[in-house]
Amino acid sequence: FGGTGILIGNGADGTMADPTGGAGGLWFGDGGSGWDSTVAGDAGGAGGVAYDGNGGEGGEGFDGSDGGAGGNTAYGIGGEGGEGGVGTAGDTGGDGGTGGNVTGSFFGIGGEGGTGGEGGAGADGTGDAGGDGGTGGTGGTSVAYYGIDGNGGGGGAGGAGEARGS
Repeated sequence: FGGTGILIGNGADGTMADPTGGAGGLWFGDGGSGWDSTVAGDAGGAGGVAYDGNGGEGGEGFDGSDGGAGGNTAYGIGGEGGEGGVGTAGDTGGDGGTGGNVTGSFFGIGGEGGTGGEGGAGADGTGDAGGDGGTGGTGGTSVAYYGIDGNGGGGGAGGAGEARGS
């Protein structure tokens, strides 16, 4: 129902051209998921907002970029933050996206923070250490009377070091 400003329905998922997920319906519906990045240096897209539904999940990062933030909601569950991208050779993994917040006054659960990306392995034959794992995203907050804040995401694992060549 409703065309662009939908009344009932789920928001569209984000794309490379428009990374943020679409908003859910005004009466009912979940926010669309953010775009999962496929471009080094571009973070995942943010999840779409929801009014009476769940916020969209944040998109995943790529090659060490950060995950997108989860979508906010008025009444429901905030979107989960996107996972940080795995680091390239010896580099740090991307940070997880922040969980979506709950803005309504009665009930709701903040979204979970995204997991940090794994650190990149050291370059072959160099003896280089692997990169640090990315930081987990902060959990979303809930201002609702019957609300719970979301948990933060776990940090990414460090990348494996490499032995020196002989």
